Amino acid sequence: MPWFRKKKGKIEPVRDADRVVRTENVFVRCEECAEHLYKRELEDNLQVCVHCNYHFRIGAYERLEKLFDDAYCEELDAEVVSTDPLGFVDSKPYTKRIEQAQHATGLPEAVINARGKVGGHHVFAAAMDMNFIGGSMGSAVGEKITRLIERAINERGAVIIFCASGGARMQEGARRTPSAIHFSAYRSNHGWCHRQFCDARRHYFGRAKSVDWVRRTARDRTNNPPEAA
Repeated sequence: MPWFRKKKGKIEPVRDADRVVRTENVFVRCEECAEHLYKRELEDNLQVCVHCNYHFRIGAYERLEKLFDDAYCEELDAEVVSTDPLGFVDSKPYTKRIEQAQHATGLPEAVINARGKVGGHHVFAAAMDMNFIGGSMGSAVGEKITRLIERAINERGAVIIFCASGGARMQEGARRTPSAIHFSAYRSNHGWCHRQFCDARRHYFGRAKSVDWVRRTARDRTNNPPEAA
């Protein structure tokens, strides 16, 4: 009795379409130098092109993961999301626009708050995401950043904000203004507590309102120092 038996039947030829090596989601093309990059290599290099140092866009969650020690942090204020106080409709209802942005990005809002350790230090961080309605700043975004700074004051922690915004969110009208005022006030208070504040501008071409408010607050604090107690 033979150890091996020959299979009956012919070997089917492989179609030309099946001979192609699949490279989807394996390589990424650099927008600056047009080089093709191995995706795993790009991730290991923190989304920076190894050929021209072009910085790829990073989402809010990924940004925070790379910031904190051991990629661990506690998300804060996830329940704070935008509402539609004006019943605004342009090409589509504002509520539908929010739902689509949440579904497409997996984010509850255009900014994500988190608390954790950076180099062993207690840090509160907020990361904005351009993919969520252009990172526009509505009342919920301003409220979340205000809460973040308020916690940092109470717990004596540093604040890092990654700004990436196209400006104010027009769909909420003047309702977004109070949150801007609160944000500026708490930013000033945080500075007077002698705590560290870092404003990391990721998409500077957007001229984000949040960056403008930080600049204005810092300027006011320099030109109008508080009276001695």
